[in-house]
Amino acid sequence: EMVVIQGSVPSDADRFQVDLTCGSSTKPRADVAFHFNPRIKKSCIVCNTLQKEAWGRERILHQMPFRAGAAFELVILVQEDQFKVAVNGAHVLDYKH
Repeated sequence: EMVVIQGSVPSDADRFQVDLTCGSSTKPRADVAFHFNPRIKKSCIVCNTLQKEAWGRERILHQMPFRAGAAFELVILVQEDQFKVAVNGAHVLDYKH
């Protein structure tokens, strides 16, 4: 399976996030299989997983393929044991789950 998101980063953006959740429950909060959080001004991407309302250890990638004011295409390939992420056709990271 694959998730494709086309968008643009607002010129004044500090960060944005994409969460792949396991349901829509708010109480208790649904697990988040993959939290993808580009932090534009810090030039890093933070990834994590939420299980049973507890966050795991953050994985921080000191790389920033997104630019404020620029369009992007984000592709998340869902595999049995990992998510593979590409931005604008370039591989960015693998996140094991």
